[in-house]
Amino acid sequence: SDRLFTIPGVLLITVAGLAAAIIGHVPLLRTGWLFWGIVLFTLSGGAFSVWVAPLQSRMLKLMQAGAESGTPDWAAYHALSRAWAFWGAVALLLPAAALVIMVFKPPIPGL
Repeated sequence: SDRLFTIPGVLLITVAGLAAAIIGHVPLLRTGWLFWGIVLFTLSGGAFSVWVAPLQSRMLKLMQAGAESGTPDWAAYHALSRAWAFWGAVALLLPAAALVIMVFKPPIPGL
């Protein structure tokens, strides 16, 4: 589902947002709310790419191995699940913060 929905959605949001700013003659880096929204959105993508997606793969492989052997390693699974929940929350909350910044446009400095 990430390949079918998340990645294309992220690309569409990014391209459309950048295009709207360029067409509207809004300076991307000097407009604080826009700059920090981009930073937060980028950090979210990094958290997803570096931690969430690899943890999902490790959890899947661990459970497949447990199904084949008949003895799943539940302690290892729960440790991975806790890490996944933490990084998933980070990946979710960062773009939510970006949304708030972009909607309310607080007077914060850009570059």
